[in-house]
Amino acid sequence: MHTDLEVYYQLLLRSYRRYLEAERRVSSAREGLREVFPVREIPYHGTIGAPGSRFRRLYDERASALFRLQSAHEKFRAAQRRVERRNASTCDVFLIGWQKD
Repeated sequence: MHTDLEVYYQLLLRSYRRYLEAERRVSSAREGLREVFPVREIPYHGTIGAPGSRFRRLYDERASALFRLQSAHEKFRAAQRRVERRNASTCDVFLIGWQKD
């Protein structure tokens, strides 16, 4: 991998791992909710918790991690395009001249 891309790739990996961890915490919290409320008795499926609640905080952290992941991916793709442009084959122009004798 190109050295310029390495930093962006590491950022992308860290962002992805953080997103997966946030997603795991939200899924775990949902499972905990299902233990308290059976699936058919969960109050309004669209609710994500009251402001300041643990579940709302986890949900917001996951949304933030997703935003950072998308941003890191865009930065990585931009770096890839820069490297590709730099490495693009250039058109060499050869001038051929002659002299009249």
